[in-house]
Amino acid sequence: MRFTSLVIALAATAATACADVGPDPIAAFAGDYALTRINGAAVPTVAEQSDAGTLEIVSGSLILTVDGAYIGAVHSRWTDPSGTELQADQSVGTFFINGNGLTFRDEDGKYYAASVKADTITATYEDIILEFVKR
Repeated sequence: MRFTSLVIALAATAATACADVGPDPIAAFAGDYALTRINGAAVPTVAEQSDAGTLEIVSGSLILTVDGAYIGAVHSRWTDPSGTELQADQSVGTFFINGNGLTFRDEDGKYYAASVKADTITATYEDIILEFVKR
């Protein structure tokens, strides 16, 4: 009799735990984020400067969707003796929750880690630290 009661209690607890999954955790991260810092410097910022020219990071964004997809963009300006050229680099892929942070997987299959603190996502992309704040 005690064994049967224990099994019923455990089954009821398991059913309650499974039924109360709550909202999708990915949805909590969904939204539009603005690039605010790159390698610690406020955007816009000079990312590279040499005799050949100057590369400025002008703006950037990160959009996370409720289905786990992302679109990231960085807009820059290259200025050299021949003139100025505006550039836009984009990355698309998926993201998932990894412990206390996020992991991004781009269309080429590369993975990038990000930490999350309140409405700020700090991602490391090829040794560049990008900080995005939710709009």
